[in-house]
Amino acid sequence: MNQKNYDFKDIFDFEKIEKYRLRQITIRTLKIIFGVITFIVINILLLFNIGKIIGAENATLEVLFILFVITCLILFGWIKSSIGVYSNTIKNDVVKILIETLDSNIKYTPSTGISETTYKNSTFKRGYNKFESFDGFSGTFDDVRFDFSYVSAYRQYKSQRETKKINAFNGLFFCMTFPSQFQSSTTILTKELSNSLFNNLKQLQPEDFTLDKNFNEKFKLYTDNKSEKDKILQSNLIDYLIELQDNGYMQPNYLSSKKIPEGTHLSWNNNKIYFGYEGCCNFLNISINVPINQNTLNTYRNEIITYLEKATKIYKIIEQNYVT
Repeated sequence: MNQKNYDFKDIFDFEKIEKYRLRQITIRTLKIIFGVITFIVINILLLFNIGKIIGAENATLEVLFILFVITCLILFGWIKSSIGVYSNTIKNDVVKILIETLDSNIKYTPSTGISETTYKNSTFKRGYNKFESFDGFSGTFDDVRFDFSYVSAYRQYKSQRETKKINAFNGLFFCMTFPSQFQSSTTILTKELSNSLFNNLKQLQPEDFTLDKNFNEKFKLYTDNKSEKDKILQSNLIDYLIELQDNGYMQPNYLSSKKIPEGTHLSWNNNKIYFGYEGCCNFLNISINVPINQNTLNTYRNEIITYLEKATKIYKIIEQNYVT
């Protein structure tokens, strides 16, 4: 399906949508004004009372800081809720209808996505203790049966006084159904973002699979059946994985000036093909500051088509190699 500018004028009342957006912005603005006034008043009152309670004319800086943080967190959550309401409304009332212009058999569920069991079956990265998925899609695209959604799998732990988060996987996750049963379990992970937690899968060294040198520098390969891996992982699939990795979004690495490439992950086992594309943090990013119009809806539509085309191209290559 080629990307194109679809005409949504007969489907959506853009004037009505814009009035709703401006109304939500007004509500957010009023919340901010009310929040600032409330913040000032509450802290003055608390400061006065705490000073009396502790028997001091002035409360300590530590107490002031604690009050400041608590009040800010409460007000931030309250203000943020109006943005969440807008995003959820647009996804349910607009994006769902937009999806029907792609194909009536494609279903979209904004609040749910790929199950954790499906993610685990991919043998992608483990070592996480929190799992979230949303913006779920399911259906058929270019004769390929698929399910995909945004997946965030991460490890959350407490370090001294703060909670830290380390991503195991953060991006779009595809599960595609293959007509035949694979005789192997094979996993290909971006080298910089991979780990070695793989049950019975053996990590092959470059000298074992003698592939393209560029591929060896970018990916790690795990399999329990080298012969089937050789049959499927031919030059056409190797070249496309390298292309995806090289052309992927470069996400910033806050630990250094070097940027981390968008992770490209692929695996197949049983009768499923799993494809992971990390770094798509702006996928279907509904912003209250951006009006909904022809351009924004076509941006969302073409974005969905782009990722579906990437995933189904991998499927078609594997299918071609498998039957030859």
